[in-house]
Amino acid sequence: MTIKNKGNTLQGEPRDTMAWVEEKRFIQTRIKQGPVEGKRSWRREDLYDRGYPGKRCR
Repeated sequence: MTIKNKGNTLQGEPRDTMAWVEEKRFIQTRIKQGPVEGKRSWRREDLYDRGYPGKRCR
């Protein structure tokens, strides 16, 4: 691998640029749909209290 093409690879593998094009298209479609109706039933702070594998809860 040369410095010239280093930015185009991820750990020696070529990037799948079509996957990024499809992902961007998906995100744009979701943005156009706007916000969902109703309100969420949780607060951001609630997520911190849930914990995750390897995390010690308070």
